Amino acid sequence: MTFDLFSPSIRCKRSGCPVTEGIAEFREFSTGRRVIAKGRHFGGALFHPDRRVAAGRRLTGTLHDGSRADPPFGGFFDLMEEAGTR
Repeated sequence: MTFDLFSPSIRCKRSGCPVTEGIAEFREFSTGRRVIAKGRHFGGALFHPDRRVAAGRRLTGTLHDGSRADPPFGGFFDLMEEAGTR
């Protein structure tokens, strides 16, 4: 995952998981605490009327219990300007 795409003050809400606050906690969750043991995200359609983006995605992989997962899901993002970016 490219963590440089996210704000240092990221706040991430996932169904069934506690909210992650800040890039360090987001990185720790993404690389260690997620329910999927290994796998890949695949991007889909993007919808962005302004500074809010909805992304249709799919996660394919293996869960920690050994079962396979291939659920479609949506991600919602608020775009923001950060110092030194355009």
